[in-house]
Amino acid sequence: MILKPHMPFYREIFAIPGVLQSPVITFGCQGIEDIQIGPQRIDPFPVRLKRFIASQNKWQRFEGLVRGKFKRPVPQDFQFASFTDFLLSKGYETTTLDYFDPRADLRYDMNRPIPERECGRYATMIDIGSIEHLFDTAQCIENCLRMVRIGGHYMLITNIHGYYGHGLHVFNPQGLVDCVTGNGFRIVYLKYSTSKGKEVLNPRKHRNVLIWLVGKKEREVPEFVCPQQTIWATDYYPQTTASPSAA
Repeated sequence: MILKPHMPFYREIFAIPGVLQSPVITFGCQGIEDIQIGPQRIDPFPVRLKRFIASQNKWQRFEGLVRGKFKRPVPQDFQFASFTDFLLSKGYETTTLDYFDPRADLRYDMNRPIPERECGRYATMIDIGSIEHLFDTAQCIENCLRMVRIGGHYMLITNIHGYYGHGLHVFNPQGLVDCVTGNGFRIVYLKYSTSKGKEVLNPRKHRNVLIWLVGKKEREVPEFVCPQQTIWATDYYPQTTASPSAA
């Protein structure tokens, strides 16, 4: 889901020369906040009242209801029925990949290797909060990186702190950076934000933090490189940079 507080980050990323190129593939069928497709189910008043009475943070819940009445509309440049429509409106050939969503063009289980024909096929791969919902994240990110052609870009937004119960994983950001750079990509954009869109420098000091990462593919790597958590090499081999196999 493209959320209004996050739209400044999307604008920054999409302004980087070459980040968006055809063909684009999006991992997950993404909507845009407050832009709804089809009939929507609205909870009846008694249901909402019971939730309010049962809530532990009634004042915060009331504030949320008030803010909802006066919230700002979606900016004009994001007023599309879906993220796919947003990309198509700008002339980008776009494919969507989602194992469950019937609207998707491709229905691959990203816990498993993708078909060989998909490797190197796309100029831009965009994952907006999908990888944390896959159990085999190593296979998932390998699939994503292999789908990008040389000179193309991989864009990843996922949780690195908090988000209890949101997905199956919360990531160490250094592991993601090391994985992308170790597999032939150069980082061209890296920022962190809260769930409400506030940019932060130290993710440890905030709840529910996201990483905004974009890598440019500069070379193919024959065999996928899994990152190592370098803290262990530092602990066990403090006087040398040698790996355990070389020690």
